[in-house]
Amino acid sequence: MQIKTITDAQNAITTIKTEGEGTQGSPDEPPSDGSTFAHYYAFKQIFIGKTLVQTNGKWGFTGAAIQFPTVSSFSQSTVRPDPSAAFNQTLSTLLQQLEACWTTGANFFDTLGTMSNLQSQGTQLIQQKIRPEFLWAT
Repeated sequence: MQIKTITDAQNAITTIKTEGEGTQGSPDEPPSDGSTFAHYYAFKQIFIGKTLVQTNGKWGFTGAAIQFPTVSSFSQSTVRPDPSAAFNQTLSTLLQQLEACWTTGANFFDTLGTMSNLQSQGTQLIQQKIRPEFLWAT
């Protein structure tokens, strides 16, 4: 979206705020209802390791500890044929489709199926403890 007028800029700011990128108040004052926080607060909760809660009218990172997921070790596969080959082909296709969006105005929504396939293929590799290689496929 191009921003050409003050109204365009105000609408863009409203959109950013509703998507959780900013707040009406200062960084020390998240939304009073505590239902959603700007990304700043969500990421700071992760950094601090505690949830942001309001106690006696004051906000602090004093809530429950953040529970992090289990981390698994995975490595490059030595199996042939390479189990990452389909992932790499899908990634290359997606990059070509995105480039077409920027250069020819192709419909972005046409890439959604490819994105979904890439996510599924990557998830399957990781579940097998195989590292997706992110290589260009010709």
